[in-house]
Amino acid sequence: MKIEINPKYDFLSSFIRAIPDEFDRSGTVIYEGRNMLRRYTVDNIQLVVKSFRPPHIINRFVYGNIRKSKAYRSFHYALLLKEKGINTPEPVACIEEYKMGLIRSYYISLESPFTRNLREFWFVPEIGSRHPILKEFGLFTARMHELNVLHRDYSAGNVLFGLAEKSVSFDLVDINRMNFGPVSEEAGYKNFAPLWLTDEAYIEIAKAYARGRGFDENVAVKQILYYKDLFMKKHK
Repeated sequence: MKIEINPKYDFLSSFIRAIPDEFDRSGTVIYEGRNMLRRYTVDNIQLVVKSFRPPHIINRFVYGNIRKSKAYRSFHYALLLKEKGINTPEPVACIEEYKMGLIRSYYISLESPFTRNLREFWFVPEIGSRHPILKEFGLFTARMHELNVLHRDYSAGNVLFGLAEKSVSFDLVDINRMNFGPVSEEAGYKNFAPLWLTDEAYIEIAKAYARGRGFDENVAVKQILYYKDLFMKKHK
């Protein structure tokens, strides 16, 4: 077993080391699907532990010898995002269990203070007074791309946000698939496709994104809608 702990949270080491034995019967389940997330309160600190689905037999070898595990990448990508000033729940630790290759991995972070995500624009598509959220999201993404960061799973559920005194703040989650390097104009447009929002929402985002990166707004709107349509047709 390999464990890596953020030095700020060494005082949680006993809890962290017990996770592989205790995870299936402890904490509060907040998401169960391909992976599982559980919430814990330890020393008055709200934590989220993500257990990644055990890889199949071939990927056990791959993740054990060639590729870094999803938990490892989540932990180290979070540290990189924090260094760049891009919000994501603070990384606490990662755990990898091995037996003839990787059999299970866990990522531990602080719980985000934000409870809303961009999925709400699916369920209530009328923008109305939420216009500033989309505008700020476009600007947030532009800043992230200018900092050479591309979230490769940029779906609506992976962008949390909160409002405070008329300002909007965002947290990125599910960050095990990231690219760190120059983000071209076209790659930036394509990045928005998995959000699965209405055209109206995409147009608001596209205009703000173009302003944030100094691109032509009309081109941004056209290309972002083009990639959105391709994505939706492929996944219907």
